[in-house]
Amino acid sequence: MYGALGFTYKYKPDPAHGVPNNFYTELAVLTLAPAIAYSLTPDLHVGLEINPSYGRLRYKTPAPVGRIKVDVRGGGLFGTVGVLYTPTALLSLG
Repeated sequence: MYGALGFTYKYKPDPAHGVPNNFYTELAVLTLAPAIAYSLTPDLHVGLEINPSYGRLRYKTPAPVGRIKVDVRGGGLFGTVGVLYTPTALLSLG
């Protein structure tokens, strides 16, 4: 599995309402999620996923202390462990 997320917005300055400069934000995240699952019994299953990702965040915004500029990027790693138990055909717990 893999995924991507991104958004951006950009607004013009509006000094009459206290916004002296333009401001914008950009966010992008790319992730890969290889997973493996194993059935311990017909009603009990376990799964494990390791999730490396890479992202970037850029923004410029006015603030009372002056204009704030941020441009960060980097990788991350996290994981997920899951258990699924199905005691009856009408009930699943995960």
